[in-house]
Amino acid sequence: MVNDFDKLTRGHALFLKVRTIVEGLYAGVHKSALSGYSIEFQDHRAYEKGDDLRFVDWKLYAKTDRFYVKKFVRETNADAHIFLDASNSMAYRDKFEFAKLIAGSILYAFSRQKDRVSVYMAGNKTFYMPLSMSITNMHRMFKIIDEKHAHGKFSPDEAFKDFVYRIKKRGIAVIISDFFYPADIPLKVVKFLSAKHNDVVVFHVYSQFERNLTERGIYIDMETNDAVDFDAVLSAESYKKRFDSHLRRIKSSCVESNVQYVESRIESGIENVLLKFIEGRV
Repeated sequence: MVNDFDKLTRGHALFLKVRTIVEGLYAGVHKSALSGYSIEFQDHRAYEKGDDLRFVDWKLYAKTDRFYVKKFVRETNADAHIFLDASNSMAYRDKFEFAKLIAGSILYAFSRQKDRVSVYMAGNKTFYMPLSMSITNMHRMFKIIDEKHAHGKFSPDEAFKDFVYRIKKRGIAVIISDFFYPADIPLKVVKFLSAKHNDVVVFHVYSQFERNLTERGIYIDMETNDAVDFDAVLSAESYKKRFDSHLRRIKSSCVESNVQYVESRIESGIENVLLKFIEGRV
């Protein structure tokens, strides 16, 4: 039977793609992995053959010499806030199309659970759609994300401050970006959100081609449109070191702030990236 959600969104390419992806992942993993922070321990039940050993209460086993697994229930409906970088640099090597699949998958998973979702896109123009769980608004979110192109640039300082300002209570904040700007600002943001007890997830989107520049020529800075004469023979090793250092800095800062960091190299494929996200939550 086709439900109202499917009727409203089945015509959009993004929805059709992410529905297949997410439903496939749901079939193979514990559903609470996609439920944000909002699950709480409820009770125990006797262990049954086939139960996931990760949910065995080993402390209770030590006391009783019997196996019990933890039962969880959802605490409340979660609020999910999605920040999607739609600036010039995201247009390189289909990064933005990949980022839209990530955003669409998060949107789909939460909307299926009747959670409220907001979408914030920063590029040449800022787009924001406030928290909603209505089918009509979900339909609009999918449509706008699907039709959006990466273009222009934004001030990370202003955009992230605006994004944080719109988060009024504890929820899950998902940031999807290539972080082709100084790392200080977004790292301050994720630390602040984490300190306020939000569940923060960072999807760091990049292409392997960005790390391995192999030919001499004129390259265009995707954010500023400035031309750069690049000699791969002389500069490639130095460039790779700086690129890798940038990756490590963002990842280590996220880990230190108890923020989930998901390395999202587009060559890995969307399913593998989402599995990294899920595996970090169970």
